[in-house]
Amino acid sequence: MAENVILFSYRAHDDEGRERQGLYSATSSSGVQAWLTRQGLLPIVIEEASFWQQSLEKANRLLARYQRVKAEEMIIFTRQLATLVNAGIPLLSCLKTLAEESENKVLAAALSDIASFVEMGGQLSDAFARHPRLFNGMYINMLKVGEVSGKLDIILHRMADLLEYQRETREQIKTATRYPKLAGLSIVIAIAILMTFVVPRFVSLFARSKVVLPLPTRLLIGLNTLFHHYWYLVVVGIVALVLAYRWVYRLPEGRMAIDRLKLRVPIFGKLFMKIDFGQFSRIFSLLLTSGVPMLTVFDIVVGVVNNAVMQREIIKVRNQVEKGKNLSMPMRASGIFPALMVQMVAAGEQSGTLDGMMAKIADYFELESRYMIKNMTTMIEPLLLLVLGSFVLFLALAIFLPWWNMMSVFK
Repeated sequence: MAENVILFSYRAHDDEGRERQGLYSATSSSGVQAWLTRQGLLPIVIEEASFWQQSLEKANRLLARYQRVKAEEMIIFTRQLATLVNAGIPLLSCLKTLAEESENKVLAAALSDIASFVEMGGQLSDAFARHPRLFNGMYINMLKVGEVSGKLDIILHRMADLLEYQRETREQIKTATRYPKLAGLSIVIAIAILMTFVVPRFVSLFARSKVVLPLPTRLLIGLNTLFHHYWYLVVVGIVALVLAYRWVYRLPEGRMAIDRLKLRVPIFGKLFMKIDFGQFSRIFSLLLTSGVPMLTVFDIVVGVVNNAVMQREIIKVRNQVEKGKNLSMPMRASGIFPALMVQMVAAGEQSGTLDGMMAKIADYFELESRYMIKNMTTMIEPLLLLVLGSFVLFLALAIFLPWWNMMSVFK
């Protein structure tokens, strides 16, 4: 059982006689002394940190929580740790070396804390779990598998592969949504310019006329009044909608309903399903290849899939597998997994090559998702043109119908 860690301040001399000072966390001053000796430093003073030093350290750690560690940095760290462990270097030395060499202060501080926790007798997975903002549940679960199986280096290499795959998946999603976001933003800006500079001139002209205004024009005048005189209500309404969405999404039933709708969104629903199925299959394959038991694989994979509907179905499949059924049977019964995927899983089970078949399934869905992303512009353009065309038609009717009415009155 790990002891309480205390923050100590120290002053020491290096080999050249220069004085060094700093802070270090340990369970006792002897732990600090041993650490300084390993660093090649001669301790002069070791004492418990003052109230102000502890407060400053807590403030720095609090600020560090809001600083980011890039995905690339996590991938590099995981590969480096796997390489060092594979080389036979003691785990504690690996952690301390990586903490000292890390250029990211947040990651370096976390690794120093992890090293101190392990040095005091704590489990590696428990030490990493102390930093949930950096290491998610999948990372912790895989570390536990590595500890139990004695294949920590292999598991860490697999973890690096998974992190790399997840980074590529996020880039795919960003690429898929970039064009619609830019196009949508352009439409909003164009509408805002028209509503700010063009529409008010026509509105003032129509307001002075004695002609009965058609419905599109009355709607346009109403929108103009709303945006110019009650703009704060629009802002409050948008903020309220965002907050309501977040609140509903935190509820299990709300998240399930929203995620179900996401899967039904034209084009994007199919794309996100392909990406999730590809991610599910890739991680499943990598973990099975690493010798992780299938039920443990399910426990890890379910935390990777983002959609609540798919998570629920994966949990159902896992429960049926735990009862002794083949993987393909509950997958077929769920109705959410594509028929081709179920058939390939069944073939993999029969041939005893499920891990390899899962890799082929992942390749298929990755290829499909890349194809959809590549052709996203072609698929989205008709929808964007429909939205823009509808607004232009509405604006044209709102402006020109009163002109035609006035011309008929003059005649």
